[in-house]
Amino acid sequence: MQLGTLPELLDWTDHNPVWFGEGIATLCLWLWLWLTRPPAGEGEPRASRLRRHLLLLSLVFGQTLVVAMTGILAHMDTPWQQIAMGNLADNPALHLFWLVNTPVSLALGGTAYIYALTRLPDIARGLGRYFAVTAIGPVAFMPALEVDQLLSLYSGSNGTYVLAYWTMVALWTGSVGLLLWKILKQVADLLQLPQ
Repeated sequence: MQLGTLPELLDWTDHNPVWFGEGIATLCLWLWLWLTRPPAGEGEPRASRLRRHLLLLSLVFGQTLVVAMTGILAHMDTPWQQIAMGNLADNPALHLFWLVNTPVSLALGGTAYIYALTRLPDIARGLGRYFAVTAIGPVAFMPALEVDQLLSLYSGSNGTYVLAYWTMVALWTGSVGLLLWKILKQVADLLQLPQ
């Protein structure tokens, strides 16, 4: 695969090399985070703890932004595709989802958890399932991209599928909200400590 033009990059048959490169880069980042974890200790300065909390906050917020932007772009792209091409089989928004959103969402979500586990164990303790839903949730609900598509693409159990879809959206939103609230609460507590 040559990374010359965007249409070549978005060819369905060429996803494997892109995913392989993204996967290797993500695994290297996770390994680096794990191997460079600081020793456990309570004597860490407040500024350093605050910086770690803000970095974790930016990872969770960044993943949320990627998911939101992919949803917005997909909703803008889908009607265009329906009018111009008359089909949804090769929707450019799906390429965006599979090449960008899925790997970046998994990478940022997994990185946030590993970062919290290695640098902020007080946040990671007890919140593993929320980090997991935050990282994996978009893979479950974003491929649909358009709820109207759900109703026309699935026969028989439309109601069950739509219920599962919105349940996953609600779980993901709740998990992201809980993580952001916990991190912001600890940032506020750190800001109130004397220097």
